[in-house]
Amino acid sequence: GMATIHNPDAVPQRYSLDQNYPNPFNPMTTINFALPEDTYVSLAVYDIMGRRVKTLVDGRINAGYHQVSWDGTDADSVHVAASIYIYVLKNNKITITKKMVMMK
Repeated sequence: GMATIHNPDAVPQRYSLDQNYPNPFNPMTTINFALPEDTYVSLAVYDIMGRRVKTLVDGRINAGYHQVSWDGTDADSVHVAASIYIYVLKNNKITITKKMVMMK
């Protein structure tokens, strides 16, 4: 397996959720987030009506910096409409919300 080097500087000091890029996007965008501790966390995309479109992360994730992509599809792999979407990073301590725009 891979060797791991313990680097305390690599552990974020706080929870953070970055603006997606590119934004606006079509069809794919990337979201970076940071966790200061190992934790159960979810990252999900919602439409502007508050309906969950897709869950991108749902489980126990290690402390550190993470990256996930969204391909503009819903839970059934159907491409969603051009619109504003909300993405939410959440656990039992924090809820961080950002907006993103899918273009036609």
